[in-house]
Amino acid sequence: MENKVSAATFIIIRPDRTILMQKRDDGRGKKIPYPNKWCFPGGAKEDYDKNYVDCVIREAMEEYDLKLKKEDCRLIHVYSHDYTENDHVFLCQIDENQEPMIREGAGMEWMKINKIKKLGPGLAWVQNEIISELEKNLK
Repeated sequence: MENKVSAATFIIIRPDRTILMQKRDDGRGKKIPYPNKWCFPGGAKEDYDKNYVDCVIREAMEEYDLKLKKEDCRLIHVYSHDYTENDHVFLCQIDENQEPMIREGAGMEWMKINKIKKLGPGLAWVQNEIISELEKNLK
């Protein structure tokens, strides 16, 4: 794949251990990877992002109108896939009072880890690799 990007993925988790999942849209006339599949949110690191956690904070605001704090996000994994040369995965804690508002994608849902694992082929990219790292960090 040409033109691979550096990216950040973020896993938003509440105190009740539910995780915010995003359902990708159908591309609205454009060809996109994994249309209508569930994924952890994220995006490409832009030149003006000082680092990957800044990318996460910007993407959370753009996609969900969520104000994340650097200290509430920690790096749990780095990997690559067909579309990225490196994807930095962050686990970000929010409190139960923060409510995301979807701005991108076809939908969002708070899910427990077991439900996410059952999505199987309904997941985009190599989310199963992220799930195994997430489980290690939830223990």
